[in-house]
Amino acid sequence: MMPLGAPLSENSHFLRATMHNEAVRADPPEIYSWYIFALTAAACLGGMLFGWDTGAIGGILAMAPVQLRFGYANHSPKVKSTMEQNIVSTLQAGCFSLASSLAR
Repeated sequence: MMPLGAPLSENSHFLRATMHNEAVRADPPEIYSWYIFALTAAACLGGMLFGWDTGAIGGILAMAPVQLRFGYANHSPKVKSTMEQNIVSTLQAGCFSLASSLAR
């Protein structure tokens, strides 16, 4: 396994060749390590999954089978809104508690 600060010479050469910024070209190659690229990829993946989840939950809650399953298909818009808020809040609380327990 490579040490944390081990430079990725191919990546640093690639970045220096593609960037037209003199500040990037003057950077030392040690800052382009595999650790930085892994952290960047994880942050990008986390952001993408958060956006996907946020976009998907609205469509899922509007589906008739979901409304029938949770028992709010034939209620007023105010009751539907309250039920959807409770469903999303419970989902987020469950995700938080699971992520917290797995992170420790």
